Amino acid sequence: MIRWRKILGIKIEDIWFNKRAFIESCSQLTIFHTQEKIQDKSLIIIKGKTFFIDLRLSLVEIFSAFDKKSVRYAIKKAERDGILIKKAVTSGEFSEFYNFFKKFAAVKRIPLPLKEECYEYDIFYATTKEEEYLGGCAFIKAADKSIYRYKHGATSHQKNANNLLLWRAIQHAKEAGYVIFDLGGVKETGNLSDRNYWHYKFKEGFGGFLVDFYSYLKIKKPFIYFFWPLIFVIHLFFRDDYNLAVNFLHKIKILKSD
Repeated sequence: MIRWRKILGIKIEDIWFNKRAFIESCSQLTIFHTQEKIQDKSLIIIKGKTFFIDLRLSLVEIFSAFDKKSVRYAIKKAERDGILIKKAVTSGEFSEFYNFFKKFAAVKRIPLPLKEECYEYDIFYATTKEEEYLGGCAFIKAADKSIYRYKHGATSHQKNANNLLLWRAIQHAKEAGYVIFDLGGVKETGNLSDRNYWHYKFKEGFGGFLVDFYSYLKIKKPFIYFFWPLIFVIHLFFRDDYNLAVNFLHKIKILKSD
């Protein structure tokens, strides 16, 4: 997947999982997100962490690896309560997710993807049996089916819908032939007062293994001199947390989706 963003009027090419597109890109600034480790001293590397689930395992093995109380029980409880999970197919379903996400993003002060961009994601959404909309999750996919990555989530955090949403997405990704389910990035911490702690623990409960995930920046001269201060800020103030830096730049209206 390739997206375009702007920072102070300069276009950024944002590439997910497509190494060939990254290599061939002639943009002034290109960002490539991948699990691959690339040995190239000309690239700026921002390293993060994520949890991978091996989809070559059986569904029984995958489910058994989930934490018994925080995940397996929550999934079974959601099923007993009649929570329904559906995959968005119609334009109305995509619009409903986008509109819900728009309100969610305004409250959480996080970036909102373009509406057209949502059609490129796999989107699963949850409702009660009374058809109350509980939100949904969006997933980005590698064209070679190597990775199925959790990209966006916007839910009301009710009735264990988040757990069931991820379980249904895992089931779908396995059935579709993907190799790895990526839980979408975490900030590793054992500090209970850190805002990332419970986010980390939630994803850890799905029994995956912790791996490195990379964002590579390719900057052409003379723009590299303009962006070096930004890279320094990301490293010093955001501790190489690319997503946190992006959220901050959106908040102060420096970074915009194109």
